[in-house]
Amino acid sequence: MFEKKIMFEDQVNDSNIGNEEIASLKEFNIEYRGSDCLTEDDLIKAAKDVDIIYNSGLVNITEKVVKSLPKLKAIVRRGIGCDNIDLEAATKRGIIVSNTPGFCAEEVSSQALAFLLSFARKIPWWDRYLKQGKWVNRKPETFEGQESVLKENVGIIGFGHIGKKIAEKLVPFGTNTIFYDPYVEVRKKYHAKKVSLDELLKKSKYIILTCCLTKETEKILDNDQFKLMRNDVVIINVSRGQLINESVLIKYLSNKKIKGACLDVFETEPINTNNPLLKMDNVLLTPHNASKSYKSSELQCNMALEEIIRIATGKKPKYQVN
Repeated sequence: MFEKKIMFEDQVNDSNIGNEEIASLKEFNIEYRGSDCLTEDDLIKAAKDVDIIYNSGLVNITEKVVKSLPKLKAIVRRGIGCDNIDLEAATKRGIIVSNTPGFCAEEVSSQALAFLLSFARKIPWWDRYLKQGKWVNRKPETFEGQESVLKENVGIIGFGHIGKKIAEKLVPFGTNTIFYDPYVEVRKKYHAKKVSLDELLKKSKYIILTCCLTKETEKILDNDQFKLMRNDVVIINVSRGQLINESVLIKYLSNKKIKGACLDVFETEPINTNNPLLKMDNVLLTPHNASKSYKSSELQCNMALEEIIRIATGKKPKYQVN
């Protein structure tokens, strides 16, 4: 019989664990604890004797945290990106780090497509126009900026669960879909062609970022990359804000050197109230909620709990990332 294991959740206010889930953990002799942690020091104080941390992604698990929690055996990330966790420090200590891959692929891919279509068809602008009591006549000039996506080049940076879903959903719209991902080979079912990053940047009318944030992908779109882009490109980011050099993006948007951007994520979150992006008329914004739905929350919780139980009972983790 294995000893009691303690699982600690670092954001109970935003928890997707209820009494039913806590009871399911008890069946495997896993004690559930939770607290709202805002800093690494909060986490160190609250999780001194825990075996497994159920991490929301809001608190950074740094080398300091790892070294300060001697009993820690695993970190299960409630999400996909593990950029808030010092993977090298965890690996050195023999700590398992797992995530919940693909739990929100449906939601985030739909958000990316909604961004693309909303920008192309100018739906948010027409909505505001109509609510101002205006109406449009049928002269051709009134459709300036309103476009079709048929045969347009759509470039996807990162071709994992979400990137593949986007490619599948684009098929009925008749786009020319290309992607950049050095770790993925394409299969015919996705109707997408693998290209170099430079080729994608030069050709794409719409660029969608879905890759994870790593040392390799941080600021994957910087000044040199913007120089290669078409002046009518629209950038869609549903992954991490740090993938783009935001100051360069703002400069190109301000100078109309690119057509627009649709952003669910930002370099600093929550977005600063004086961020110029908030006042731009060629930008669509949402508050890092592309992954949210009742279905994705339930799937995420189930995947995480199953992984926690596997780890606590000595079985091989299914979603280990280190």
